[in-house]
Amino acid sequence: MLGSLDCLRVVYLYRDPRDVLNSHYHRMISDSMKYGPFMDFQAMDPEDQLLTCLNGMEHVASHRDGFNYIATIRETADDFVMAIQNENTFAIGFEGIRFAPRETYRRLLDWLGFGDISVIPMLDADLDEVIHLGSFEAQTGGQRLDGDTKEEDFNQSSKYFFASNIRKGEAGGWRENYTPKVKEYVKEQIGEALITLGYEKDLNW
Repeated sequence: MLGSLDCLRVVYLYRDPRDVLNSHYHRMISDSMKYGPFMDFQAMDPEDQLLTCLNGMEHVASHRDGFNYIATIRETADDFVMAIQNENTFAIGFEGIRFAPRETYRRLLDWLGFGDISVIPMLDADLDEVIHLGSFEAQTGGQRLDGDTKEEDFNQSSKYFFASNIRKGEAGGWRENYTPKVKEYVKEQIGEALITLGYEKDLNW
């Protein structure tokens, strides 16, 4: 919606929708979700759990403030496609930040009009320091590193309220969990969107 307002310049972060689904799946099977309304979900086999997440989930948590909502994978992909097509939106792929952070942020600075400002130049060393602030290591006070899968003890920490939302931060993790049935269903739902977003060249994946 914000991207449709010509007076605004919007920076939008998106990710391979297949990895978004994979993150939702791991969140739903975590210890923090093994209660009340999610017991039926916990009893499913992994393939059915993934298919359930694909079609979206919603639950208002009665024992605490807040609610749990998972958009369908088609809704997620459609939102991403809309974002990258808005002229006043700079859409940043999570994968670009992970694998080419300096180049990605340089393009963002240029788009914002800071690339040619010479009064206070952004040196590579300064930019690398800013990039580090977005790493798992910096955000968790050194308790986690990018790609670290040892999340059990960390998730018990009360110091970092977002702990249960930090897992691996890797691209392509969906390949570890998708069965042929799940993969074919995802192709039906968002195969063309994945091509538009640049994650695939065709449907042969």
